[in-house]
Amino acid sequence: GDDYSIDINGGVFNITDETATTTRFSIATDGQVNIAGKVNCNGGLDTDGDVQFNSGTTNMNVLFDASEKQLDFDDNVKISFGSGSSSFKIFSDGTDSIIQSFQEGEIKIRHSADDGSNVKDSIKAIADGSVELYENGTKVAETTSGGWNVEGVTYSNGLDMDDSHKILLGTGDDLEIYHNTHNYLVTSNGNIEL
Repeated sequence: GDDYSIDINGGVFNITDETATTTRFSIATDGQVNIAGKVNCNGGLDTDGDVQFNSGTTNMNVLFDASEKQLDFDDNVKISFGSGSSSFKIFSDGTDSIIQSFQEGEIKIRHSADDGSNVKDSIKAIADGSVELYENGTKVAETTSGGWNVEGVTYSNGLDMDDSHKILLGTGDDLEIYHNTHNYLVTSNGNIEL
């Protein structure tokens, strides 16, 4: 007998694999095309409409919305970079927008010239460590286990501190300036000259 058959049944066009009794290709009355198995497009794939990628029974999908010129990801559908579990993911869990690294390295935001040269860090988030900020490739600030460290001059239009919180100056924190609810205090290990 024949390996394949072509028929139209109720307005549905079918190509059936008779050796497996399976419909391999069909066109429904509404124009929907169904293909059983993978589609190999050696010449590329060109479409003028939306394209939806279904995750199967979980009903979490990715849609290329042609009219909006954007990819839409359902909640908890991830963009993943890298191999296996050691990857970098971007997704929304329905409440929060999340950028997550599953490896020991750093998350870096960089900038460069149009041709990709002169690459410089702007922000680094270090696994189990600090977050660093860069100005034109030079580190100017970072979080620490004790708070926040700034390299260079800090400009501010005000400084608001609770009682007994101190401004510490000098290599060994030799000069302290603070308020302890009742008094304004300046203490020093050396001379104070005004």
